[in-house]
Amino acid sequence: MINDRDPDGHTLVLTGADFGTAYLTERWASRFVSELFRRFPVLFVGYSVEDPVIRYMMDAFAADRILGEGVGRAYVLDGSLAAERPDKTAVWEAKGVIPILYDSDDDHRALHVTLAKWADCHASGLLGRENIITEHASSKKPVKPFDDDPVVSQVLWAISEPSGHSALVFARLDPLPPLEWLEALEERGLFRVAVSPDEGGIRAALVDPGYRSDSPSPLHPVTRALGEWLARHIDNPELLNWVVRSGCSLHPDFRDILRRRLDSGANLPPALKQIWGIIASEAPIVWKKAQWSWFHLHARLPAGEWNTVLRLELLDAITPVLALEQYLASLLLLERRREAFIFV
Repeated sequence: MINDRDPDGHTLVLTGADFGTAYLTERWASRFVSELFRRFPVLFVGYSVEDPVIRYMMDAFAADRILGEGVGRAYVLDGSLAAERPDKTAVWEAKGVIPILYDSDDDHRALHVTLAKWADCHASGLLGRENIITEHASSKKPVKPFDDDPVVSQVLWAISEPSGHSALVFARLDPLPPLEWLEALEERGLFRVAVSPDEGGIRAALVDPGYRSDSPSPLHPVTRALGEWLARHIDNPELLNWVVRSGCSLHPDFRDILRRRLDSGANLPPALKQIWGIIASEAPIVWKKAQWSWFHLHARLPAGEWNTVLRLELLDAITPVLALEQYLASLLLLERRREAFIFV
């Protein structure tokens, strides 16, 4: 394709001399690559990253990344046979590039088919993501390692669409996507998506051991939508186990979603319904996180002034709370037929 601003193709890099001019003399290509990595993740296709200048730049980017600088990661699509993959992975990682290896048989057919499908999916926009979720999410039960399964990777990519629309499609899908997706979604970080796009953005989680107020940071639309999907699994004790393991402290939005689910008449065993009611309550009756100020009361009580603030802190420290353990869900599986659950 002819560039209107360069009809004679003087800026095309075809020879060693062109490369030296672009990267070393005029340096416009070096600036372009540098800005590219500063702004985006980069995917190499059909490129060995062996050019000396690029190799040095990749080393510099890797060093910046270690120091926490905002440098995008580099990926590469590379064909290989199964026996070659460990060695090829090591070679690419030594270059600071994350390899995406595929089967090179049949003249790299897997690559050609994949690129065509990616193009179709992106051209379809939200509809392409919806189709992936609708086709696979209900029938698939993810198994570790999740990145090795292309179907799981596609669904996770579709769900992570920033507006939250695709995540809502997943959350409201019928049949309900199984709870086995929970671990894959958690590993991808979708229960704690940054509200702002940059890496330093605030990350509010569905469940967090540290919430002590009713007004934490808002949930990202993707995270909130996945809270609706989790609420549909409220009858599964494994969800309760995950909440307990994660700290029991629910984001107010997630708490409201669970309470609406409980109020909707969800068919739950009495014991499970009672425990969810306690966890989703606004009352501070579940042990969440120790306050360091409590440990200072030993010194403040005899030495400090006996005022209203000190009395309130003492009452907070001695208020009875429930301590929920991870084996709670296992007990519930054994007690599902009982009329009530006895707390000890």
